[in-house]
Amino acid sequence: MANELAPTKANLMKAKENLIFSRSGFSLLDKKRTVLIREAMGLVGKAETLQKQIKEGFEEAYASLQMVNLSIGINTADEIAMSIPGRENFDILYRSVMGLEVPTVVFERDELLHTDYSFFQTNQAVDQTVMKFKNLRYLIYELAEVENAVFKIAMEIKKTAKRANALEKIQIPRYEEAVKYARTREQFGKPIGAQQNLAFKLADMLTKIEAARLLIYKAAEKKENHEDYGLDSAMAKMYASDIALEVVNDALQIHGGSGFIKGIPVEKMYRDAKITTIYEGTNEIQRLVIASKILGKLGKANR
Repeated sequence: MANELAPTKANLMKAKENLIFSRSGFSLLDKKRTVLIREAMGLVGKAETLQKQIKEGFEEAYASLQMVNLSIGINTADEIAMSIPGRENFDILYRSVMGLEVPTVVFERDELLHTDYSFFQTNQAVDQTVMKFKNLRYLIYELAEVENAVFKIAMEIKKTAKRANALEKIQIPRYEEAVKYARTREQFGKPIGAQQNLAFKLADMLTKIEAARLLIYKAAEKKENHEDYGLDSAMAKMYASDIALEVVNDALQIHGGSGFIKGIPVEKMYRDAKITTIYEGTNEIQRLVIASKILGKLGKANR
């Protein structure tokens, strides 16, 4: 990447920004991966507990069902089972885990026995068996939620790990190399930043920019306070647009020939700066406005 990068100030700044952004992105992805792994490990433990409870619950429920078959007969037990309607009293909601939507099974646990069968030819063993299978259904709801969540989180961990590795192993080293390359660019045997004439030019550019900014702030403050800001706005528009063009022209010289390459920010800045001296009243018009204000004040003072 460094060999493809024009070693200019603009590209150095861009490479630095990309490096900071990549490091920040990696940090966020790494934190996300850590949180997801912690969440998944907790759910895996819960799934193991639920699986054990369901296995034991089925063993107890089927043992109880065998007692029912012995006490009232298999045919009668089948008739009672067919009379019990299948219920699906649950809703699917979603919760967010680091931006990942994980489904949650919401249901109301009913500990009471609601008989949908006649008391005729039934006994206590039937009621106990119905309650055992009913409680098993609640455990299955919970297990379905947990296993689904573990699967979705595992897939997200995989994707997050790929992105984090791409940043850590590819993008960040490339940008670090680009920054290092741009910083070591030399002209006349010295780093570009160590050239005294360049340092003076940069100091002048910043001073002019700050002076233009203060003129703009002064005009804006007068307008905000409902004062006469005609003269101030004309001076701000004229000076700021002239300085913008002048400073960008200096920036082009600093960049050298690469500053004219399309896609380099300073090339676009030059085009943008030029139009500011023309629209909303050319700078020649602004100078006429300023001069008329000055001459008007002088005329009033001489009367």
